[in-house]
Amino acid sequence: MPFFRAEMDALPVGNGIVRHACGHDSHMAIMLSFAEELSYYPDVNINVAFLFQPAEELCDGAKRVLQHEIFKKYDEKYVFGVHMWADLPYCSCAFVKDSLMAGGGQFQIEIDGNAAHGAFPHLGKDSVVVAAEIVTEIQTIISRQTNPLDSAVITIGTIKGGITDNQIPPKTTITGTIRYFSEQTRIKTLEYIENICESKKIKWDIDVKFVFEERVAAMENNAKFMTEISDQVYEVFGNDGVINSYKTMAVDDFSEYLKCMPGGYVLIGCQNKDKYPQHHPDFYVDDPAMEKAFELVNKVFLKINEVKK
Repeated sequence: MPFFRAEMDALPVGNGIVRHACGHDSHMAIMLSFAEELSYYPDVNINVAFLFQPAEELCDGAKRVLQHEIFKKYDEKYVFGVHMWADLPYCSCAFVKDSLMAGGGQFQIEIDGNAAHGAFPHLGKDSVVVAAEIVTEIQTIISRQTNPLDSAVITIGTIKGGITDNQIPPKTTITGTIRYFSEQTRIKTLEYIENICESKKIKWDIDVKFVFEERVAAMENNAKFMTEISDQVYEVFGNDGVINSYKTMAVDDFSEYLKCMPGGYVLIGCQNKDKYPQHHPDFYVDDPAMEKAFELVNKVFLKINEVKK
């Protein structure tokens, strides 16, 4: 049973605007066009499922889709997906037989101190000062404690603390993300952050709480599946258009499908003349790149299922 996935969700891009700024609209168009194409195949005698998935940007849509009973009906199944990718040359294809995209999760650090007048800081416990130390020390985890040949990224996304300029703020909250490829790196990175937080509790006699939630596992393509469709990839993109050594620290919950069944995911280059990156308000995908993706999906289906048009 073949499953073809396309995400549906848009995302906020600022000024109250929500739009498809990651290519999900093009993914839907590709899969809908492919579904229509299948209707013209006289010899298709198997079921085909299209997974129009919500909430990829929230990293929990695939888990919801996988709860559907249809996945229990078929012992033999595979999954395939494409993603338009602005970081790649126009109409190229990142075709990788192993690790393609990182795993990741979100963390929160809460620092609870004591408020005091800004003129008397010694009477309080300054949560902002502690937060500043934590943020600074976290930056050394990747640069000084992670193997340079490994890949990991820690991003501090928000720091919220204080309500006025003449008060020692009693509470400050830090949030961010961690991205990685290996389980060992994930474990070590979390240990380092926990150790930093624990050291601040001791140094400042202040309460520091660290919480991490893993959202997405690292994406590992199925090597056997990718080998089977290799000829089709080269037919569509040519030798010069196929990129075999590519990884990205971006995450995608397509990895959840790959944990349950064989399959693969490829990235299609859509870096056009305007070169807007993913999630930019003006990001768009033009037709030739989508046509390449459509052609590949079609050929992959014919190869795996040995259907003749």
